[in-house]
Amino acid sequence: MSVFSKIQPKAFSRHLFFFMGLLLLTLFLSACGGSSSSEPPPPTPPVVTPPAVLKNIIVTPVSTNIAQGLTQTFTAVGLYSDGSSSAITNVNWSTSASNLATIDANGLLIAKSAGTLTVTATQGSISASAPLTISAAALKVVSITVPLTTIPKGLKEKLSATGLFTDGSTQNLNNIIWSSSDSTVATVDPTGQFLAKGTGTVTIYASLNGLTSSVTITVTAAVLQSLKLQPPSPSVAAGLTQQFTVNGIYSDGTTLNLSNLTWSSSNTAIATVNTSGLVTTKKTGSSTISASINGITGSAPLTVTTAVLKLITIASPLKDIPIGLTAQLTATGQYSDGTTQILNNAKWTSSDTNTAIVTSTGLVTALSFTQPASANAVIKAELDGIKGSFVITLTPAIPTSIQIIGSDQAYVGLTKGYTVKANLSDGTTSPNLIDTTTWSSSNSNIAVFTNQDFSANFKAIAIGSFTISATYKGLNSSKTVTVNPAVLIELDINLNDANGGTTSGPDGNFGSGVNSGLLVAKATSSTGSSSIVTLDKVTISDPSVISIDTTGHYQVLKQSGFVLITGQYQGLQRTVALDTSSLRYYYLLGPQILTLYGLPSYYSLQLAPTGGETNLLSTSVYLPASNQLSDPSIINFIRSGRFNSQATTLNSGTTSALVNVANLPSTLKWYEYFKVLP
Repeated sequence: MSVFSKIQPKAFSRHLFFFMGLLLLTLFLSACGGSSSSEPPPPTPPVVTPPAVLKNIIVTPVSTNIAQGLTQTFTAVGLYSDGSSSAITNVNWSTSASNLATIDANGLLIAKSAGTLTVTATQGSISASAPLTISAAALKVVSITVPLTTIPKGLKEKLSATGLFTDGSTQNLNNIIWSSSDSTVATVDPTGQFLAKGTGTVTIYASLNGLTSSVTITVTAAVLQSLKLQPPSPSVAAGLTQQFTVNGIYSDGTTLNLSNLTWSSSNTAIATVNTSGLVTTKKTGSSTISASINGITGSAPLTVTTAVLKLITIASPLKDIPIGLTAQLTATGQYSDGTTQILNNAKWTSSDTNTAIVTSTGLVTALSFTQPASANAVIKAELDGIKGSFVITLTPAIPTSIQIIGSDQAYVGLTKGYTVKANLSDGTTSPNLIDTTTWSSSNSNIAVFTNQDFSANFKAIAIGSFTISATYKGLNSSKTVTVNPAVLIELDINLNDANGGTTSGPDGNFGSGVNSGLLVAKATSSTGSSSIVTLDKVTISDPSVISIDTTGHYQVLKQSGFVLITGQYQGLQRTVALDTSSLRYYYLLGPQILTLYGLPSYYSLQLAPTGGETNLLSTSVYLPASNQLSDPSIINFIRSGRFNSQATTLNSGTTSALVNVANLPSTLKWYEYFKVLP
């Protein structure tokens, strides 16, 4: 091999210029020396250049970053002592972390795991390195998975995207950007949910990190998905029919009434169905009714109940009902299977609740009417939409019971009056029915029926009890009365002569009175007997005008107008008004003790001279106004005849009455006290 064969191209150029310059210099010198010598100069020996030696290595790429699973080819360039450089193929390759990457003899590196390392090329004692960073595997390919490429309108399908990475691994991609080429045919949401909206062909795209994949899907017409029977779960009475219809529900949500179906019943002993879906029930129970078409079946449960109500009739024990009375109506139901039964759960109503009302159980009450003799009301019973009606006639109220009105206490010698009232069916009462009532006493030794005028009068004749009976139009009433001992009913006071008697004189001749005499008190019993009594107490309105000693003797001390003298005896009290100017005195005739419901009592105001005739004509009628009574609810006074007042008892109790006397000073108030026994 020649020297030049060992010289690399760049070194060879340098040597060529060197030798050409040396040759030119030699020729120049030979020409110049030709004048001194004719001999040519001796030849110059060739220059021998020593071979270049490897001084350094450069690894390329100098620094790089690749993803896990990819490869990278490294090369080595040698730098020589003569300044030349050339690719070196006979180097030894290695990595600083074989767990991250491996490299073969040709410099082909395979990235195994993410991390940082160096790649080294070595020849002899000369070596060089380059840093390398291995990143996580990178997405290489995106592919779309679709369950069906042909999807009926209205349905949804879930699309998915799978990524192939540089390390050969695959995984589902969740952050895909989905899109549709035609949103009128189909849409896809960010989660990959595909919705078929209209017939046609559509391309669906999935994109991520600059990589895109697509799939073509065809949307066909909507398909039948399910059948819905109507009614969905009927209950039908035995013996009746039920028509079923079927709606087909399609994938796009539309519905269509279907025919030409295949019908069946799961229990033909309960119900059968014909080819048009008409079910005929047979007996109580349950069955499933089904309809099928094109392999799709729909069904509905059918319950067969007992026979249904078809007619309601109403019966009443009374057609005419008096006001206030009731009648229990009965509603009877007639059913589709021919059976009947009492309807306890029917709803009752009245056409006129002002005339008659009806309870939830059918009890009718006649209330009122405006017609002269009768009125009608329509009573209805309703159940399950079926109604029955009944017309009742209302008539005037009738007596339902009678009641004896009067006191249950009597007193020997007194007569008490009793009346009877009827309680009518409308809650009102009749007036006194005394004229048409029959009366009786259970014990005539205790009390006897005396007469029947405005009341039925019974006179008590002995202590004990008896029962009063009254009968009116077949209705009976009774009252037990207790007869109490005789009571004092009246106290009278007279101013007689000194011996206790009275002077004689014609009626109406008042004459002259006396200045002194005897005050005489007489008490009368309920039996009618009377006796002279000694007063328990005597009160004088002005003791300076008249004096009365304990024996009853009185003395007019001065003639100076009126003075009131009041005597009390065993609860009775009576007052006389003495006119000392004329020696005449006023006194009241009539009882102070009365009985409730007793006969009326009569009162007259008398005027007599002191010590003179006491049976003189009345000078005025005693008739106190109601505002002159301390309690007008006890006694009522009315005028009776020319000279009398009539007292009717109203309630038991006590009351006082103001006695009106002409010329009696307003400072003097003359009160009479009355007591009404029960």
